[in-house]
Amino acid sequence: MLKRFVLASLMVMSVGQVQADSYTDRTAFESAISLGYKETFQSMTPGTYGITGPVALPSGLVVSSPTNDLFAVGVGQSSNPTQAIGSNYPPADYLTFALGGDYRAFGGDFFQNFGGGAQTGSPVTYLLSFFDDGNLVATLSGLVAPNGGSFIGYVGAGAFDTVQVFSQRDSFEVADNITVGNGDNRIPEPGTMALAALGVAALVMRRRNSRA
Repeated sequence: MLKRFVLASLMVMSVGQVQADSYTDRTAFESAISLGYKETFQSMTPGTYGITGPVALPSGLVVSSPTNDLFAVGVGQSSNPTQAIGSNYPPADYLTFALGGDYRAFGGDFFQNFGGGAQTGSPVTYLLSFFDDGNLVATLSGLVAPNGGSFIGYVGAGAFDTVQVFSQRDSFEVADNITVGNGDNRIPEPGTMALAALGVAALVMRRRNSRA
């Protein structure tokens, strides 16, 4: 009976009970995932407007919008320090990122652009929606700061293959350094760690009893 209990405890420990997490710090996000790829949009010609999407990038990422009117955002236009991608007209559009496979981690640097790179002077809420085979599996909202943008990252409990990014104020959403991967490096929940400790304790007791 004890042997079966120990085996069950260790199986739970190996599987883990990791839930979905959100991140506002890129370093913490990248430490929590195994990297699939990072798309920097450097292969696009900067400052080009009216690009007809979908745009397929070398990484395997495909970017589109409802009207497929995109633009390559030059350095500094929306406070982005490196080249980025944005939705063009109308501002009510959103960006869609087809990831090229199933992943559990997605993050990016997001910037405000209300025409000509104009900033609001205050944070703006962006909504990220995660889909798997066309089915909505999760949503995440995050604040995008003016004059510098913000990182928003998500590691899900399940897989997704597409992410939509939408500003909750009509704007030309701008994104850079889209990073995808899987959440293999996260620390399990305390409940899982407790079960693991219980399993180790049972192993110790079993060893002591066998010596007696």
